[in-house]
Amino acid sequence: MQPPAPKHPLARSLNVGVYRLAKHRLRVALGVVGVYVAFMYITPVMVKLGGPGAARTIYTLYSPFCHQLAFRSIFLFGEQPFYPRSVSSTELSPFEVYTEGLPEFANIDLYATESPQQFANLLFAARDFVGDETMGYKTSVCARDVAIYTLLFIGMLISSIPVVRRRLRPVPIWLYLLLGIAPIGIDGVS
Repeated sequence: MQPPAPKHPLARSLNVGVYRLAKHRLRVALGVVGVYVAFMYITPVMVKLGGPGAARTIYTLYSPFCHQLAFRSIFLFGEQPFYPRSVSSTELSPFEVYTEGLPEFANIDLYATESPQQFANLLFAARDFVGDETMGYKTSVCARDVAIYTLLFIGMLISSIPVVRRRLRPVPIWLYLLLGIAPIGIDGVS
């Protein structure tokens, strides 16, 4: 027995809309995550092609979701994909070497670690720094977030394949919490 159909046209339209959304929820989620991921990579391309104003808008829209520190971001079109701080002891040339002469970092102690105010100044400058011709241009979120959201999109894309979907079974909620939420919580707290 079906429930009676709503008599008001707006209620009927809302019911149909919610039904269609529920029926195509994976496609809708895939589209939303896909657009979010695409703009992470499109932003440095926009800067490179001469659209820094539009790119700055995207950086601003993504800023509530990520710290966007240049020394923790992926750079496209530069000499290196990453520019870690000198304290990280990697084989890559450190961030400080590339930014010493840049006007964005003119009055900032790049090696600041002891003074909280100097370190805060470095963080604000590194957040606002988008890149240049030598270093390339940073993605709109940090390297960690690029990896998380790109792999989320790829996983959703794989799970949307009908053959794969038929073989997938829902995971118990405790396993989802353990494997899905616990690492995010540990990362956020640490």
